[in-house]
Amino acid sequence: MRQLLMLTMAFLFTPMVASEEAASTLPVRDDISSDFSYERRFVEVDNLKLAYYEAGEGRPILFVHGIATWSYIWRNVMPHLEGMGRVIAVDLPGFGYSDTVRGLTPQREADYLEAFIEKLGLKDIVLVLHDFGAIGLNYAQQHPGNVAGVAFMELPIEEVYSENKPADAIFSKQADDWLFGFISILKDEEKSRSLIVDQNLFAADAVILNGVTRQWSDQEKQTYKAPFADRGRREGLRDLLSNFLLNGEPVHTADTIREQGKWLVQSETPKLAIVAQPGSLMTKDFMRAQTDRISNIQITELGQSRHLIMEDHPHALGLVLRGWVAGLLNGFY
Repeated sequence: MRQLLMLTMAFLFTPMVASEEAASTLPVRDDISSDFSYERRFVEVDNLKLAYYEAGEGRPILFVHGIATWSYIWRNVMPHLEGMGRVIAVDLPGFGYSDTVRGLTPQREADYLEAFIEKLGLKDIVLVLHDFGAIGLNYAQQHPGNVAGVAFMELPIEEVYSENKPADAIFSKQADDWLFGFISILKDEEKSRSLIVDQNLFAADAVILNGVTRQWSDQEKQTYKAPFADRGRREGLRDLLSNFLLNGEPVHTADTIREQGKWLVQSETPKLAIVAQPGSLMTKDFMRAQTDRISNIQITELGQSRHLIMEDHPHALGLVLRGWVAGLLNGFY
């Protein structure tokens, strides 16, 4: 079963590092800190305690992580934005140190994010989204007057660009071959429970080991994996992953993705797409081909990375975001 998962994930993280031994041949980056210096805070939202981390004051700049990660991914990016406003990162339900609940779906996660924003009273927000953080687009679609701009990277959004494509085609073209096989595994309760809950392979191996083009420090690996040591949290992750699309089902997931797409294409809200080579879900060539369809968008390439761009290029990403937010504050977009 482990071999099946790693083979499947190879299509996602190409070229893939198949083991920690192979990963040791990647370059070491001394300029990337493993320390997470932000104080963990909690707020109760719809009977769940959500963890979040913040610094500064002024316009909110809200960072939303993706699947199998948590706010730790933003630790080296957030400091670059501290002088630009109130920098906030939230752990979504079932991730990091937020509470979890069974039956998580993309729409439920989007609802919790909306409630979190309301609970903190955030106004005129700048959203920074990665991967499953695409649920922030649902918030932007529902609250257009409260979002000043959206920066995003590695979002699963291909379906939105073509009305003739099936709703399952949500990844870049290189992912098409593996997508159905991988989601089929997630839909199988016995297999997905073994991989995600019993063996903790999705968070511990597939994403963490293979998302970057550099070596992880031991502290980074331990910190990333620590929240997923809890079996109950992995149960929530399995529930969420089982709601990925396959043959148009479940309908609520397809609807969530379509709403994200409508907003991207139709909204005049300023947008910044950050890409890398080879990338994973959002390639440079793919995004540049969409510039005529997406309103008010800029595209920035940061160099070599796979899925976790903020882990390969945190300082470059932070500086790009800082410049873009400065442009927002001055009305350049």
